[in-house]
Amino acid sequence: MSKVHELAIIGGGPAGYTAAIYAIRGGVDFLLFADGVAGGQIATTATLENYTGVPGPITGMDFSARMTEQAAGLGIEVEQAHIEKLEDRGQFFLLTDDYDEEHRARVVILATGAHYRPFPLEGAEKFAGRGLSYCATCDGNFFRDQEVAVVGGGDTALEEALYLTRMCRTVHLVHRRTEFRGVPVLQRRVQAAKNITPHLPYVPEKILGSDGVEGLEIKNVETDKIETLAVTGVFSALGMVPNSELVKGLCKLDPGGYVVVNERMFTSHPR
Repeated sequence: MSKVHELAIIGGGPAGYTAAIYAIRGGVDFLLFADGVAGGQIATTATLENYTGVPGPITGMDFSARMTEQAAGLGIEVEQAHIEKLEDRGQFFLLTDDYDEEHRARVVILATGAHYRPFPLEGAEKFAGRGLSYCATCDGNFFRDQEVAVVGGGDTALEEALYLTRMCRTVHLVHRRTEFRGVPVLQRRVQAAKNITPHLPYVPEKILGSDGVEGLEIKNVETDKIETLAVTGVFSALGMVPNSELVKGLCKLDPGGYVVVNERMFTSHPR
């Protein structure tokens, strides 16, 4: 049987790296598992300016680079693997990664974050990579001097729209409510942007096109009026879904799928 570590940290975002920094400084024997881009969601953030102690603005990629450099300087090693199964074996937890390798730890810190909520239209995913995107900082440059649509009304949607104004001719911002839900400072920036066109209250009805996006049909939720936006790109910013599949059946989740914790960040799973 392989070694039983004191701690396993699952997740390569700020929460996971912070836990690892505390663990190594405390002399804890641990493993840190991360897959994908270092930094997780924050790596795709265009501009970070609300993180205490980090005078901004700074890009998400630069922030992630600083984070990984700090970890490396402390001697933290990252296991580049995705944990696919987590089992309670009594005296330890058994973690199985996507290489079918098994790892053991007495305590697990879950820092798996969340993923983008899928675009809600049937058949929309056939446009993924062909005009439908979930990341403006990743794909925005492909739509330079073109018209695009951003669907959503929260902070992420407003940030995506503002970022796209740097390279896109027109950014259509589609939201199902009569007001945006983002923080006031972002709303003011959106209102001041000359190439953002808000569409309130509208919902997406259909992505038009065959080999790629050629337009987006939207419907007014109050009048049922249908309009067509002549866009070549659609950016979905409809919120996040927690990555909690790993612990379904192990601990309590709320109706949204988020892990329920107490004031000490302990889950309902006894240990």
